[in-house]
Amino acid sequence: MNKLRVLMMVSCLISLQVLALDKGEVVPQLSLLDWNNQSVELSDYQGKLLYIDFWASWCIPCKKSFPFMNELQAKYPADKFQVLAINMDENRQDAQEFLKKYPANFAVLQGNSELAKAFGITGLPMAFIVDENGKLVVKHSGFNQSKASKKIKQIEYLLEKKQ
Repeated sequence: MNKLRVLMMVSCLISLQVLALDKGEVVPQLSLLDWNNQSVELSDYQGKLLYIDFWASWCIPCKKSFPFMNELQAKYPADKFQVLAINMDENRQDAQEFLKKYPANFAVLQGNSELAKAFGITGLPMAFIVDENGKLVVKHSGFNQSKASKKIKQIEYLLEKKQ
């Protein structure tokens, strides 16, 4: 296992939260590829509340977050809410194997080091809730059931506030 992977795994486990992106700032508008190799811009989702999750196939908490993200995408109206899962695997085949075991009913995009740097990713999973204007509302490191409940409350509050 290379040093980068070990470092990312340790970060995933201890969930450090040193970020370049602060609450209220507009999220970086970088182009990414979706799983069909089509170019996608985060600005394409302007007007929607976004749940942006950075993940990798080797991340144990990520396995638990995928069913949660499927529930989120199913629960809230597609015209007001979107889950974006950004894969950070070095080898796309690893991510494809992961997605066979943990299917995604939401948009999956391929991340890169530029995006990770712009968001200040320190571990995986790391999630960002972004308002309809593209501004960061809250960021979460790691995943567990108590964090899931908190995320749902935040999303529901923001969706109600939008109405």
